[in-house]
Amino acid sequence: MLSGSIPYEIGNCSFLTHLEVDNNNLSGNIPSEVGNLTYLILFFAWKNNLTGTITESPCLCENLQALDLSYNRLSGQVPSQVLGLKKLTKLLLISNSLTGFIPPDIGNCTNLYRFRISDNKISGTVPSEIGNLKFLNFLDMGNNHLEGSIPPSISGCESLEFLDLHSNALSGPLPDSLPNSLQLMDLSGNRLNCSLPVSIGSLTEITKLNLGNNMFYGKIPAAIHLL
Repeated sequence: MLSGSIPYEIGNCSFLTHLEVDNNNLSGNIPSEVGNLTYLILFFAWKNNLTGTITESPCLCENLQALDLSYNRLSGQVPSQVLGLKKLTKLLLISNSLTGFIPPDIGNCTNLYRFRISDNKISGTVPSEIGNLKFLNFLDMGNNHLEGSIPPSISGCESLEFLDLHSNALSGPLPDSLPNSLQLMDLSGNRLNCSLPVSIGSLTEITKLNLGNNMFYGKIPAAIHLL
């Protein structure tokens, strides 16, 4: 098992395309020299003991398609620059100590397929710009401090199959329209206070639906039999 820090000399590997140092005992900060790796496509460093903030260095890797820094001890905000990477398809930052809000720049990350940022301390709202992500398949923002309502624009995520927003402080009504492609939706442990929309019956692909521990009222729509 690797220990110590990621050496700054990694920046000299100028033709490196894949950097995978996951599931080790690495500590310290992500060196800024990672930003020198302009050919880097994939950077996996999940399940280590990395600390500090997510610097702007990965944001300089304009060819980056997959970034996984989950299960570390990273803090600070998600840099808006990382969401400006046009080729990024996977961004996984699960189980760190990240704070701040999700930048509206996420709407520019139009090739994003998987976005997971659960088990952090993210606050603010779910940005409406997320509706620009036509290819988004997996959205996991559970167990944070998100507030406000689920934006109606989420219906624009026409490829979305997995939506997990559990254990936040979301309130207000559900959107009148949700992506028909949804197979799993977990909204449990929030403060959603509305009646269930009839359109919930249009989720004909759904296999798991968790709406527990909210403040829903009224009757379950008869259209639920269509699920």
